[in-house]
Amino acid sequence: FSQWLEIPLLSMLRGNDFDTGVFSPRKSEILRHALESSSAVCCVSSDKQVRIQKMYPGKQVEWTANGLDVSNWQALPSNLKQAESLRPQGKLVVGFFWHLKEKKGLGFFLDCLQRSGYGERVHLLMIGEIEPEIEQTLQGQESITYTVEPFCERYSLIPHYIACDYIGLPSFYDGMPNVILEAAALGKPFIASSVAGMADCLNDGEHGYLFAPGDSQGCISAIARACENQSDFTQSLAELTETFSAEKE
Repeated sequence: FSQWLEIPLLSMLRGNDFDTGVFSPRKSEILRHALESSSAVCCVSSDKQVRIQKMYPGKQVEWTANGLDVSNWQALPSNLKQAESLRPQGKLVVGFFWHLKEKKGLGFFLDCLQRSGYGERVHLLMIGEIEPEIEQTLQGQESITYTVEPFCERYSLIPHYIACDYIGLPSFYDGMPNVILEAAALGKPFIASSVAGMADCLNDGEHGYLFAPGDSQGCISAIARACENQSDFTQSLAELTETFSAEKE
């Protein structure tokens, strides 16, 4: 269509579209043709920008990070009251939002949490669709308490975010999840892997505790630091939402 209409083609890639498409017999030809024909390519993490530039030297490739309008993402008094009802007493709450599946590292995180020795001190709050394998893993252990709730409307997530002490993002690969900015705007730090978009915007010790993707000892260490430390990440998280604002996006 771009060639027929003699107008520029702009291709925009989500987190995994490039990683999966470039090796897929069904998708690779479409992806290659799109990138070769594009006047510019946009991607949500800098690692994709580097990989595409190496494959297509001279191609204009832009890192277009997500943004959030914090004026439309504020906690109401009713949200704070509801959040209290979601918190079990005496537990550190780690929240997981949206896709509760293995490729997001949830099974990996559960294994690390059990091995860390901190399982009894942590409660997992999970919002979204959960894979049967993950649910079986949860049901097969006794030390970790958890709550699973289905998808809900975006603004209904606010009290669930507030109920958390940390947000878990242990992905093996990812783009730049909206969860990062939504949680940061509500002052919630992270236990996260330093992959793709997370590596672009989160720093260990500033926005929570990070580990290399798939590094079980690093994940266990991050869990231990989260459980033992009472660090205040408020200022760094506020600066994060200023850096990745809706205006800049």
